[in-house]
Amino acid sequence: MPPAAYLKGADITRLLQAVGSLSVPDDPTTYRAYYRELYRRLLFDREGVQQARAAFDYPLTADRFQMIEPTYPLVVSYGSEQVRFQVQQIIAGLREGRLKPTRNLMRRLHPYLVNLTRHDADQYITAGLIQPVTPDLALGEWRGEYDQRLGLTLPNKRGRSNDVPLFTT
Repeated sequence: MPPAAYLKGADITRLLQAVGSLSVPDDPTTYRAYYRELYRRLLFDREGVQQARAAFDYPLTADRFQMIEPTYPLVVSYGSEQVRFQVQQIIAGLREGRLKPTRNLMRRLHPYLVNLTRHDADQYITAGLIQPVTPDLALGEWRGEYDQRLGLTLPNKRGRSNDVPLFTT
């Protein structure tokens, strides 16, 4: 649960406790009161999709609605030294403009692609863990650690790789 939602939930619990509504925690009315207040406080429609839909503005509804968050594909070099070299050659060719991201080329890279949300990718680009491969930022290269069992891993404060995976493939 996002920290803001967690804090709102904790605030509601304190409120219910202060007014004595938590004296019988197993009472179904306690849960109803808690969730009614929680859903009232949380903003579920940040983009205003429901407002556009209610106004029958379907083009605006379509622009605002996204079922799947935008992602950023990353190339992760792993495997034998020969395979890593081949992947690096493709990345260099794309970066230098000698190669174009054609369907066949992307199909060859597919086993080495991982998708991150745009938000996470932007943070890791800033941190230097992702280097853009194409100028339009449509493809990046993971420069951090990769574990074939755990997936992408982040460095800890001492510069060593964490045991906790960022994402698995």
